[in-house]
Amino acid sequence: MKKIVLLIAVVLSLVFLPVLKRATISALFLSDILKGSDGILAGVTKEPRISKVSYKYSTRELKADLYLPSGKGKTGGIILIPGLVDTGKDDPRLIHLAKSLSRTGWVTLVPDFEGMRAFKIRPTDINEIVVGFLYLSSHERVNKIGFLGFSYGAGPTLLAAADQRINDKVSFMVSFGGYYDIRNLIMFVTTGTFKHEGKEYFLRPMEYARWAFLKSNLDFIENKKDRKILRAILEKKIEREEADIGDLSTSLSPEGKAVIDLLSNKDPERVYGFISGQRPDLKEMMDRLSPKEKMSDIKAHLFLVHGKDDNAIPFTESLKMAEEFKNKKRLHLYILDIFLHVDPAERKFLSSLPSVLKFYSLIYTFMGFLS
Repeated sequence: MKKIVLLIAVVLSLVFLPVLKRATISALFLSDILKGSDGILAGVTKEPRISKVSYKYSTRELKADLYLPSGKGKTGGIILIPGLVDTGKDDPRLIHLAKSLSRTGWVTLVPDFEGMRAFKIRPTDINEIVVGFLYLSSHERVNKIGFLGFSYGAGPTLLAAADQRINDKVSFMVSFGGYYDIRNLIMFVTTGTFKHEGKEYFLRPMEYARWAFLKSNLDFIENKKDRKILRAILEKKIEREEADIGDLSTSLSPEGKAVIDLLSNKDPERVYGFISGQRPDLKEMMDRLSPKEKMSDIKAHLFLVHGKDDNAIPFTESLKMAEEFKNKKRLHLYILDIFLHVDPAERKFLSSLPSVLKFYSLIYTFMGFLS
């Protein structure tokens, strides 16, 4: 009888201990993320080992930080792609996230993107992300690999996950506050309007977003004089949104005026007309950087996470991606009210409890890819 009881105890421990461990790690990780600083997780785990690494892309040497968890066995690998932040991989929030992920067992790679540091997203970012994936896949401690892309950085990350060179090797793809179509973003950041399934919504957009869009595309303005004037306009508007730019805009060529007309427009019905009047190469770049045409090429488990009150990229962009993603069994969609854009919102605990529990469910599912 004692042997039977012992056998049952061993079987139960083998079944439930991994589940309990995963549940506990998920809870500690959740606490760390919502708090935005080290908590209990840091106290019960070892500090990850951080090293500077590099790998080749064409004739360039790409740099990244590699966060290695303690231990020696194989584990999951994840690549973090930030949005448009001038601090890039050195952003304190990204460093904290990378450390927390590594404390839970992830081998974490955080590439440095010179373009994104300069508020630019380009099709070459997709290739850099693919090369980073191939680099991490060769690491001796890594088995399954996936991506976590934030904000504007989620766009090229989704496109990398869809790339035929690696799409059958990517285990998971997490888009946090990502976009579906750049044209929809232009409508939102200029007018505050976004649409889905015949419904029209309005949310006052982050004022900085429209001028960040201009900053990311200044290089495409062919006229040097226009570029100089638009840079001056940009500086005035970033310093004070209400700044008068009439004296500057009158000196612009038709190309430059078309840009200012687009960014100054408040009528959503005119947006696509303004876009259609842009140069063919600009419209082509919008297509190449919009995941909307490539969602069916993503074979990984797709996690779409978005703040319901996101005032930089509307949550309906994630809903559109969910509709286009073919393999619904691999779809994990979370629209949460505990985040604004990609940072936690300040809300009373009881009112946000349902979202906290949904976010915990997301993390618990995500942590399943560690082994």
